[in-house]
Amino acid sequence: MNEKLLKKRITKKTLRDYILDLYPKLNPGDYFLEQTLTCLKKSGFKKIWDVHKKYLQAKTFLEIYQKENPKYFRFGSDYISKALGFADHDFRYNYGFARYDDGKEIRLIWSRNTLEAFDRLADKKEKE
Repeated sequence: MNEKLLKKRITKKTLRDYILDLYPKLNPGDYFLEQTLTCLKKSGFKKIWDVHKKYLQAKTFLEIYQKENPKYFRFGSDYISKALGFADHDFRYNYGFARYDDGKEIRLIWSRNTLEAFDRLADKKEKE
């Protein structure tokens, strides 16, 4: 891991660089990277190190959940958003996002599968 990068403030560029550092073979997924960036700011994350700490806390969850549901891990940003959603309740709450379609707001949130995995794997971790 790039130690200099971990000390930097979170911006679109530094978050993208961080994702590419972790998952160099995956497209970062610019649309979801933007959603993640917005939620990081709402959730009070300041430095890439803040993201990395949560990522490390959720690493076991990611490995298990990715094996169970590989279709949810197409972009590098998928790994980061799911890690943060698992490890940080503020981020999980803020990650829902809205788009306007024909004047209606459509709120897109965590899939039921992902939320159930958060709970199931968190319970398993607590029992260990």
